[in-house]
Order: sequence, then C-alpha cells, then structure tokens
Amino acid sequence: MKKILLIFFSTALLFGFGSFYFNGQTKGSDIYGKKNLHPETVKQLNDPNYQNIIQPKKLLQQLKRSNEDTFVYFYSSSCKYCKETTPIMVSVSRKLNITVYKYNLLEFEDGWGKYNIVGTPTLVKFRGDKEIKRIEGLQDKDEFKKFFSK
Repeated sequence: MKKILLIFFSTALLFGFGSFYFNGQTKGSDIYGKKNLHPETVKQLNDPNYQNIIQPKKLLQQLKRSNEDTFVYFYSSSCKYCKETTPIMVSVSRKLNITVYKYNLLEFEDGWGKYNIVGTPTLVKFRGDKEIKRIEGLQDKDEFKKFFSK
C-alpha cells in the first residue's frame, strides 16, 4: 500500500512540475514565436515589466508602416543592468502613456547587428524606420522622462 501511495504522489508531483514547465514554454512560444527559450526568459514570462514583446518580423512591419514615433527597448533577459532598468523605464512610460516594445536580444540575437546595439539595455526612438535617438545603460527616472518628452 505504501508503494502504491508513493508511486501515486511521485507521479502527481512529476505531472504537476511538467505541466508547470510546459505551460511556461507554451506561453513563451506564443509570445516569442519559438519553443525553446532561455531559462532567464522563461522566468520573465509572467512579469508585468516584460510584456509587450515584439518579434523581429513584427518590429520591421511596425517600423515600415508607421510614420509616428516608435520606442523599442532592447534588452537581454540575463542582463543584470536590464533587470534594474526595466522597472524604472516601464513605470515612466506607463505614467506618460507611451507604448514601448520590448526586444529580447537573448532570444533574437540578430537584433544586435541589425540595430547596432553595443550593450544592453538600450532604448531607441524610431520615426518610421529611421532611428532618431537612443540611450544606453542604466538610467534613472529623470533621464527616461527627458528621453520620452523630447
């Protein structure tokens, strides 16, 4: 009887863990358009600061079809400075009612060369498909306010 209960609980625990893990991977494949995500990215899937992810093709479409300002935050989910900066930037952008797309360079490595990113975090303002300005590295609220308001 003990063996049956042990097998039952072990199976239930394994099933529960597998369900949790694969649910995260499924959500990630919906957001990122791919199945295998870096573990640091998986940790951020439910974090409200790391929503509004944009995939490379969708970013190109956004930049080509819009003549308005588009803000893109290039980050890496494993970057220490990004983890410090993101909540600050998100807070300021929300208060100013500004949409910021997030581009995860750990998952979409082609973005480094395509957008001339030399380090993360980097926030870029585009008008159409032309870069207008950027700020790089750890910034405070005031710097983000200046960046968004100019």
